[in-house]
Parts: sequence; C-alpha cells; structure tokens
Amino acid sequence: MSKKFIWILSILMSITMLWFIYIQIKWIDGALEVRERQFVHLVNTSLRIVAKEVEEHEIISRVKSEVTSYDIDSIGNHIHLDKNFLDTNDKTDNVYFKIENKTIFIENIVNEIVRKKINIDERVNRDNLNKKIKTVFDHHNITFEYEFAVVTKSNNLCFKTDSFNLASTDEIFEVMLYPNDVIYKEKHYIKLYFPHEKEDIFFTLPKVALSTLFLILAIITIFFITIYIILKQKKLSEMKNDFINNLTHELKTPISTISLASQMLKDNSISVVDKDYNLISNIIDDETKRLGFQVEKILQMAIIEKGYVKFSEQDININELLSSVIKSFSLKISQKNGIAEEHLNAEISDITGDRLHITNVFYNLIENAIKYSSKKDLLLKISTKKIKNKIIISIQDNAIGIKKDDQKRIFNKFYRVSTGNVHNVKGFGLGLSYVKRIVEEHKGRISIESQLNKGTTFKVVLPLKKEKFKHQKNK
Repeated sequence: MSKKFIWILSILMSITMLWFIYIQIKWIDGALEVRERQFVHLVNTSLRIVAKEVEEHEIISRVKSEVTSYDIDSIGNHIHLDKNFLDTNDKTDNVYFKIENKTIFIENIVNEIVRKKINIDERVNRDNLNKKIKTVFDHHNITFEYEFAVVTKSNNLCFKTDSFNLASTDEIFEVMLYPNDVIYKEKHYIKLYFPHEKEDIFFTLPKVALSTLFLILAIITIFFITIYIILKQKKLSEMKNDFINNLTHELKTPISTISLASQMLKDNSISVVDKDYNLISNIIDDETKRLGFQVEKILQMAIIEKGYVKFSEQDININELLSSVIKSFSLKISQKNGIAEEHLNAEISDITGDRLHITNVFYNLIENAIKYSSKKDLLLKISTKKIKNKIIISIQDNAIGIKKDDQKRIFNKFYRVSTGNVHNVKGFGLGLSYVKRIVEEHKGRISIESQLNKGTTFKVVLPLKKEKFKHQKNK
C-alpha cells in the first residue's frame, strides 16, 4: 500500500465523515429549533395564566373582604351569601352576582379602591407570586431554573428574586399584571428568564437526538484511531522492509566471503604451495562465527519477545564487567583515534542477573557509540555511581547525536535513525530494543540524553544485590 494511496483514502474518508456529521448536526439543530419554539409558546401561555389567576385572586379577595366587613349595608338591606361563596376553590368569574342587591355591594368595593392608592406589593407579594408561577410551570412540565421580577413600564424594579439581572442576555419573557385594570394607570409587568435555557432545552431533546450526538463523537474517534493504525502499520511495514534489506546485506557479506574462500581452495590453477590454508581457514572461521552471531542475535530477540527465555541468576560485579567489555573494544577505539575514560566510582557494584545478557547490554551500547562516532576523535566516558540501593551506569560519547524526535522511538524494535549518515552503518535496528528489554527484565530502566552533533549519554539503572546492600548499610 503506497503512501499516496493512504492519503487519498484518508481524504475520501474525511470528506464522507464530514458530510455525515454535517447532516446529523443540521438535523439536531432543526430539532432544537422546534423544541425552542414549543418552549417559548408554553412559557408565554403559562405566564398569561399566572397573570389571569393573580387578577382573579385579587377580585375574590376584595369581595370576601367586603362581605366579612359588612353583614348589613348602610340602608339596612341584608346581604345573603351562597354557602359556597367563601370556598377558596370557587373561581367563578361572576361570583359576586351571588349576592343580593349587587349594585350597592359593588359600589362599596369601587369606592374603597378609589379612596386609597394601593402599591403593587400590597396587591401581590413576591413569595405568593413565585408559588403561583411554580405551580403553573409544574402543571405544564416546565422544570427549569428561572429568575423573575415585577417592574414598571419604565423598567423600575418593584421586587425581584435574588439572582435576577435586568441586563441579562438570556431571552426575557414578559406579561402584564392586571391587564383589565381601569382604575390604576401605572402598569406592572412580570419579567422572567431562564439562566440555562439553551442547555436545559438541549437535554430535553429526544434520546434519539442525543444518541446521534454520541454516535458522531464515536465515529470521529474511530476515524482518527483508524488513520493512526493505518499510518502506524505503514511505518511498521517500512521498518520491516528495512530490516529485511539490512538482514540480507548482513548475511550476504559473510556468505560471499566464505564462498570466495572455498573457491580459492578448489581452484586448481593455484598451486598448493601458494595457497595459504591458515589464512583461508581463519577467514572461513571468522565469517562463520559472524554469520552465526547475526542469526543468534535475531533468534534471541524473538525468544525474548515471546517470553520463552529463562534468565540465570548470577552474581555480577558491574565495575569488573565494564572494564572487561571496554578492553574488548580497545582495538576498535584505537582505530577511531579514540580514548575510553573509566570512572567506575561505585563502591558497591554487585548485582544479581544473567551475565551473558547484561554483558550484551553494555556491549551494544559501547558498540553503538563507536559505530556512530563522527570523523573527529572519539571520546568515551564510562562511569558508575551508587545511589541508595541502585547502581547507575553512564555511557557517554561525542558521536553524531540523535534528534529529539528519534529519541522517542530509539528503543522501538526495527527502528533506525533515518537522517544523516546513519544508514551507512550496518545493523538490524534490534540492538537498543534488546537492551531495553533486558534491562527491564532485570527490574531496571534505561534513559537517553542526546544533542545532535554533540553526543549521546545512555544511563542504565539497576538494583544492587540485596545481601551486599544490607551488609553495607549495617556497617
């Protein structure tokens, strides 16, 4: 699968997904708009009912007040009441027509209203009005939090709920109090709004709409995960191809050398005297060992990955081990006109682990420092120090260094740095992956610090042998 094909596929998938999301969002937006219109109509209807009930309540209250104040009027006419007249549930609009001699009765009420000016808070108070609004809202299944106030036509506040803000940007619903009032000229209005109207309406949408929203989020997530997996698989495929190419080259070289040596032995044109059997046999032996080492390296990594390997537990003195490994590289270091400085200062350096694999860890790290060194003189600094119950091994070089982006993936299997002259160096991209795995199997950790064109430092932290550590602590 080519990179171009992946990008074309990603673009087509993106367009399809965006179009689907657009349609779903438009559908949800339409459903939300319908629900908002329904809500506005319901609130306006409810507020008109509140205003009507407040007005009716005032009429009934005044009639009751007049009846309880006078049993007999000023000219001696008796007022006879229906037995249901004082029933608070009786909301008959013409309740006062139940009274005999209606004209005198009504005149008394009107005269009382005209004689004194009544403030709005005497006609209706905040708590009673709030209860009335809540009752009507509950009846119409409006359960959202609201704030309200009673104001004059010029927006002067008469009373309000604690959090009401006249400058609120929320949609304000308004209804006139006592719309049929012909005596009091100053009009009053209920102003009401819902602080979280948009959010509350959204969550009242049908479950299908909310499910669609979650479906959109799920599709977006799956889309990006799919793209990530495709690109990751493409990268892995490229790394495996590089690995196969490197493996072919690494195996081809010793095979070609052995083949050439065997041809020399079989060549009858060369006299037996002129044939250097020792040289040829040494070449075959070296190349055979090299071939075996490469094959073993790959097999060992496969075994470790599958978890089949069993580590032997041995006492290892890290300082002595490092000195031995450095000596084995003395020739290669001298060929680079280099110096290896040893600062093995850890007073205790004994650990428990597999000697072969731990040796391979430091062999790989030092070999990399030599392989990737630049043309200038190589400088290696190998140091150890003890901190609490751990030993820290540092391997520092002045080689080509590694970019930050590559440092994040340097321990991945098959990964090789893809810039500079790194591909001129032989290898499978398994060395550091193997190193990290072995260190972690020994309950340790490895880290890298590097600057491009300045050098790299690998730090390996391993737990010290428990008996030795306890002995030192007792001292």
